[in-house]
Amino acid sequence: AAEAPPCLLHGDMWVGNMALDGNNKAVLFNPACWYGPSEFDLSVGMTFGMPGRFYDAYHHYIPPLEGQEMRMKLYRLYNLLIRLNSFGDDTPE
Repeated sequence: AAEAPPCLLHGDMWVGNMALDGNNKAVLFNPACWYGPSEFDLSVGMTFGMPGRFYDAYHHYIPPLEGQEMRMKLYRLYNLLIRLNSFGDDTPE
């Protein structure tokens, strides 16, 4: 299966770390940057509420790689375990 090459990640890319600026442009804040597969950032957003249109736009430019579905499950599990460890049952929405 193909793997996404490492890139600089936001690290905590979910709807709670996004907003629109005064020009109605999307901005991201509160990064936890590290290098890893781009699919990891996608999994954070998928786990914590990123809208589907975001993924449609992303995959318009960067098509999903073979095996992505399985890797996304593993990344999502990792994200859920981190949240459970950090917040217990009070995971922020």
